Amino acid sequence: MRKIAIISLAGAAALSLAACSEQAQDEVGQAADAVGEDVEAAADETGEAIENAAEDTGAAVDEAGEDVGAGADEATDEAGQEMQEAGQDMQN
Repeated sequence: MRKIAIISLAGAAALSLAACSEQAQDEVGQAADAVGEDVEAAADETGEAIENAAEDTGAAVDEAGEDVGAGADEATDEAGQEMQEAGQDMQN
């Protein structure tokens, strides 16, 4: 009779342990999924931030190029005027 009781208790303990283990595995799986989703969201946000920074940098480079071009045009015009004035002064 004792052997039957011990075997029954061992069987019940094994079933309880298996049930807890399955529940624990489910909880761990859910936690891992949540962490994976958080990592994915953070990666998406980081990618968007990098893309926005690249676009802003490109716009700043374009604007700087336009400013340099405008400055070069102005300097060329001024140099041309100075040369014309110097030529006129030499003729007079």
